[in-house]
Amino acid sequence: MTLPAVLVMVAAALHTAVPAYAAAGLELLIVLGGLALWWLPYLAGVTVPWATAGTGETWAQLHARTYAKTIVVLPRIGNRPRPNLEHMILHSLLLAAAAVTFAYASNI
Repeated sequence: MTLPAVLVMVAAALHTAVPAYAAAGLELLIVLGGLALWWLPYLAGVTVPWATAGTGETWAQLHARTYAKTIVVLPRIGNRPRPNLEHMILHSLLLAAAAVTFAYASNI
């Protein structure tokens, strides 16, 4: 996640929007991946195929083992894994960073 910051610095140094748009696009791609990994299982009960690649576990098993003791503020929907507070904050910050970077790129 360092690459978008580096690209924004390059855009600022070169006074060109192309690296900033690339940074914003990369941030948006990271957000979409996070949303697919965390929110699809919670809201739709659908797990992306790469969620547990090579672990031999389901996403529900991996989630229960790894995130069972983290802070979760969302209500249960059946037995679906819920995004924890850390990832909710991370996704919000990444989405905000993408929006701000797109705004910055459009003003260069």
